Amino acid sequence: MPAPKAQTPPCHLFFPSALYTHYNSKLKTERAVRGSVAAWTGAALFQYVDLGCRSVKQLSDDVKVAYKTGLKERMLERFEMFPHAVSN
Repeated sequence: MPAPKAQTPPCHLFFPSALYTHYNSKLKTERAVRGSVAAWTGAALFQYVDLGCRSVKQLSDDVKVAYKTGLKERMLERFEMFPHAVSN
């Protein structure tokens, strides 16, 4: 009996797209082909992770109030982590 194939565990990568400079560069030859990567993650997924892998509906009433009360402060803290991505 053959050995079972090794399985790669799933890998999730979360990053604010503002970390990367967005630009187009000139192609060096006429036959060059431009490639691209598109990445998008819905805000609800970041919220889910922020809540310890729980939805807002799963929070007790007192935890829900505390979460919503501190939301603005937490967002500002995250923005400060990437000062080059936020323009004044």
